[in-house]
Amino acid sequence: MSIGKTIRRLRKSRGLTQRQVGDVLGLGVTTMSRIENGEDSLLSIVRIRQFAEALGVSESELTGASDANGRSQPPIAIHGQLAVHAVVIDGFSDMDLPLTLHPEYLRTITRRPLSNLRAVTIDSDDMEPTLRPGDQILIDTRDVRPDRPGLLFFCTDTFKGVRRISTTFNSGFVHIRPDNPAYGEGENIDTSNISAVGRVIWSGRRM
Repeated sequence: MSIGKTIRRLRKSRGLTQRQVGDVLGLGVTTMSRIENGEDSLLSIVRIRQFAEALGVSESELTGASDANGRSQPPIAIHGQLAVHAVVIDGFSDMDLPLTLHPEYLRTITRRPLSNLRAVTIDSDDMEPTLRPGDQILIDTRDVRPDRPGLLFFCTDTFKGVRRISTTFNSGFVHIRPDNPAYGEGENIDTSNISAVGRVIWSGRRM
C-alpha cells in the first residue's frame, strides 16, 4: 500500500475530510487527492512527518517502516549488483559499496522493487558540479527511455557512464553532454545507438 493510500485510510478512520487535513498542513483539496491516490513523489520527509503528526501516528506506521509489533525495519542496503543489466562501467569505482537508506526515506524516492534499483559511486569529475567523485547515485533500471530530459546512465560505442540528456528537434537524435564544461559541449547521438542502463533518480554526497 502506498503512503498516500495509508493517509486516506487513517484520515477516514478519524472521520476527517481532505479539506480538514489539508487546512492543517496548508494543502489544497486537489493536492490532497493526488497524494491519497498514490502520488508519493509529492511527499518529502518533512511532509510525511507533518501528516503523521496531523493523524496522530508515528512516521514508521504511516510509511510502513515498522512491523506488526511496531518495531522499526532495518535500513535497506542497495547493492550495485542488484542491477538487471550487469555491465562493466568505466569511470566508476567502489561498485561493491552499498547505498544504505531507511525504508521510509527510500519510499519518498521511488516505489520500484529493489531488484530494479542499482547503486553506483561516482569516480569522475566530468559531471561536476551536479555529481562529484565520491557521490553515490541511485539508478532506476526500468526507466531506460532516452526521450526525456534528465541524467541517464547509459552506454554508447565509445562511452559508458552518466550524461545529461536532452531531446533535439530531430526526434531520432538526443543531445548528451557532461555538466563540467571542461569536458566539452557534448554531442548528438542517434537513439538507436544508445543502450541505456537506467535513469538517475537520486544522488547523495558526503558532507
